[in-house]
Amino acid sequence: MVPPRWQCGWPLCLALLGGCASVMPGADYPKSASTAYAAPQLTDLGRLAAEAAQGHDGSSGYRLLSAGADGLLARLQLAERAERALDL
Repeated sequence: MVPPRWQCGWPLCLALLGGCASVMPGADYPKSASTAYAAPQLTDLGRLAAEAAQGHDGSSGYRLLSAGADGLLARLQLAERAERALDL
């Protein structure tokens, strides 16, 4: 026999599982292919990235941001400095 306190959790569990099984809105939206620019080093950000990469023998990296606002500010600054396009 299931304790009474567990009986009220089953509808919530089923609702959560049903939400995970559904298709996200916009999943069938037509998408266009994107390509990288042939010479990214011709932009200011491309030059900065190339200079930073020279000291790291082909390794990739990332930086953890401590707060969500920091991520938003980083994206806004990159968007402001973009010279060619934004791939959203």
